[in-house]
Amino acid sequence: MIKDKVNISINRPCSQKFENFERTDKGGYCNSCRKEVLDFRNFTDNEIVDFFSKNQQKTCGVFLEKQLKNYCESYLDSNHKSKKVFYKSLLGVSFLSLFTFNEGFSQTTEKETINHEIKNIEAKNSKQNIAEQEITKGFVFDELGPIAGASVTVKNTNLSTSTDFDGNFIFNKKLNVGDVIIVSYIGFKTKEFTISDLMKIDIAMDSYSGELIMVGEVDVKKVYKSKKTFFQRIKDIF
Repeated sequence: MIKDKVNISINRPCSQKFENFERTDKGGYCNSCRKEVLDFRNFTDNEIVDFFSKNQQKTCGVFLEKQLKNYCESYLDSNHKSKKVFYKSLLGVSFLSLFTFNEGFSQTTEKETINHEIKNIEAKNSKQNIAEQEITKGFVFDELGPIAGASVTVKNTNLSTSTDFDGNFIFNKKLNVGDVIIVSYIGFKTKEFTISDLMKIDIAMDSYSGELIMVGEVDVKKVYKSKKTFFQRIKDIF
């Protein structure tokens, strides 16, 4: 038997208000229960399933009502598709290697020359980028004022920083008009902000007010089904 579905629910909601908890790195601390309550409101479906698949101990969390559901379709379908792509790629590489193995030795010198040229170009571009490096500044706030400690990243890159006490953030690199900045902070909706003016990057955050929030111990149910045969798994790849 294999795990096929994961259902996330809170059977006995907590009467305490999460907004009144002392903030922690991952959520808030409940003095009544004397334990940390994790904030899952900014988690994606896959992140929620992945968390509870790896953590078997009892967890208290805060969720949007719409997040308490059966996660089997979106999570398993995405993983299934990624497995198909992996196995197809593996088969393709295997067949291709049969035809290209004998030609590999003759192309070694040519590849080394190309790699050397590429490294020279990369070194030149690297020096040029350093010379052109500039600072990009921005400001994060809500209706009450600046937000300190918010996580700020540039979408599809490794660039990340956080806001200071006054809500300001700095990237030691010049960003471009059209770049997307992602801001996240506990208790607020994750915000994607597209840069239209490099001189004014002011990002307003929205709280979860007006949305039904559930706090309590998380109940995780896993549904099982019969394991597929070898031939069924091969068939699913195609």
